[in-house]
Amino acid sequence: VSAMFLTCFAGYVKAEINIGLVNTKSVFENHPKAQQSKEAMEQEITMFQNIFQAKQEEIKGLKEKLDSATLLSDEEKEKQKKVINDKIAELMKYKDEKSQELQAKEEDLTKEIVDDIYAAISEIAKKKNLQLVMEKGSTLYAASGLDLTDDVMQVIEKKSQVSKVKSQESEVKGQEQK
Repeated sequence: VSAMFLTCFAGYVKAEINIGLVNTKSVFENHPKAQQSKEAMEQEITMFQNIFQAKQEEIKGLKEKLDSATLLSDEEKEKQKKVINDKIAELMKYKDEKSQELQAKEEDLTKEIVDDIYAAISEIAKKKNLQLVMEKGSTLYAASGLDLTDDVMQVIEKKSQVSKVKSQESEVKGQEQK
């Protein structure tokens, strides 16, 4: 029985499994949309920071004005303090809302890039009849011929160029219709 088991097992071990490796971190960083997304996020963050800083300066000015106002009645001072506290609450609400908005935008942009990467990996795996594609960074050793990273980048760049051409054609048609 054990001899029969070993014979069956040995036959099973000889079955070929086609494997590929991809450095997804490298693909993500070099994805054509990655730089655009990074720049768009930096612009959004800079705009947010500028608005936030301007509102902080406004609050600071109101506080300084209140501190230097010696002729105001206690009632007027309380009104001014309420205005300042309302502005602070408004600023904190703005900060929270904008932070959530920026986080959601970043997640959407990241998801779009990740979806492109997995679609390219899937396309290559099907073409090359691969049963398994693994992250290259988590592999201790692999033969050099298993690395699909460059292939994945070529597929993504080709799709990106096709997308740009279609976008430009749409713009031209839109301008012609005007």
